[in-house]
Amino acid sequence: MFQYSALGWKDIPQVVNLWNSCPELDPIDHHKLAAVLFSNENYSAENTLGAWDCGNLAGFIFGMRCR
Repeated sequence: MFQYSALGWKDIPQVVNLWNSCPELDPIDHHKLAAVLFSNENYSAENTLGAWDCGNLAGFIFGMRCR
């Protein structure tokens, strides 16, 4: 059963690892993720969630909003 919670800075390594495990996506690293996503004025931390399975990140969604 999955548990859902907000993602924080401590979760970035798991997000990067999960992202890079998907061959359809462009590879990313910590710096690129921070530059592209977290510095975006439309990024919404309160709408960014992780799906956890037995303590391991199984999925995530990044929230954006138009201002």
